[in-house]
Amino acid sequence: MTTEILAMNRNSIAIAVDSAVTFNRQKTANGFTKLFPIDNFPMAIMMYGLADFENIPMENLIADFINTTNFDETDNIEKVKSLFLDFLAQNTPKHNFKKDIESRLDIFKKEITEYFSRLNDEEIDSEIQYYLGLELPSFVLKLDEYSQYDHYFKNLKKELGLGKWKAFKNYFFHQLCLYSTGIVIVGFGKYDNFPSYMNFDMVVNNNGNIEISNEQSELCYEYNIIVPFAQTDVISGYLEGIRPEFHDLIIKSHAIFLNDFLDEFIEFIDLEDNLSEGNINNVLKNVDEFKSNITCQNQTFLNFIEFGKNYFFNSILNSMGLLSKEEMAKMVELLVEITLLRYKVSQELNIVGGEINVGVISKLDGFVWIKKEEYFDEKF
Repeated sequence: MTTEILAMNRNSIAIAVDSAVTFNRQKTANGFTKLFPIDNFPMAIMMYGLADFENIPMENLIADFINTTNFDETDNIEKVKSLFLDFLAQNTPKHNFKKDIESRLDIFKKEITEYFSRLNDEEIDSEIQYYLGLELPSFVLKLDEYSQYDHYFKNLKKELGLGKWKAFKNYFFHQLCLYSTGIVIVGFGKYDNFPSYMNFDMVVNNNGNIEISNEQSELCYEYNIIVPFAQTDVISGYLEGIRPEFHDLIIKSHAIFLNDFLDEFIEFIDLEDNLSEGNINNVLKNVDEFKSNITCQNQTFLNFIEFGKNYFFNSILNSMGLLSKEEMAKMVELLVEITLLRYKVSQELNIVGGEINVGVISKLDGFVWIKKEEYFDEKF
């Protein structure tokens, strides 16, 4: 894994990345290049997530793409993206989904059986609903293999005696496409007055077509923006004034409080000892009506929290237009540093780390390294 961030105002783009990458979907290592300037152009490519694509190191693929591509007529980052995906389609192995599926089926059955044997009925229902709610990349739904194995999941459902077979199918294909290599292309187009960025997650080379998901972009963007990638929780917590997990805890606690308060209040006042039967029925009716308004009350609270987050974040964004290139670079470096520190002092797996590399892009100066890790001592 990794943590990366870009910040854009009307004049420049600042980028900071750590040097940690993930191999084989489980092992992490430091000291890798993840930010690649496009020479003589105010553009760069950044990667995150898995360090390879179709078993080829992304460092090598991006370097080959930059070294072999003529960018003279590439006047915006959308064309760079198109050229890059075409390059990968022609220079990486085509994926064999059928082989992937058949190698995973028996393992999947064993894992699901063992996992569900440890859950109670309520936990099983919750897990099934979670599986059903998982979103699959659109290309998966179009695969021939997606419908060829329905019988397997129907039989699995019968053997387990629970759930819905479509839930198991959904979860299986979600896991099959869970890991991806993220790409960010950022810079100034030849005729653009303002900067742009595009990012997307590459899943597979599907028979000569690079399948992507989670695509987002801001093109020729004339406002201020800060975008973190990969491990975003620490940076988002700083920018919004509240950590995402603490935000979720508050929301859940508030909902529980609203749902439980009236029931506990009814028990506390002991209606039968203090009110006549007619008054009791009237109180219970009013309580039921009030309960129906709880959802509205909870939404008001949620809106208030979101307003506070946006206000805190926007106050930072509004100030970014006044920052120099040097100050922009320092800001993104510090945001990556606090993420590194957070993982160092936590009990979690340290999936970010290594040296921090920082670059700035402007239309006047192109790409300029502000801080770059040197692999060898200068005396050598």
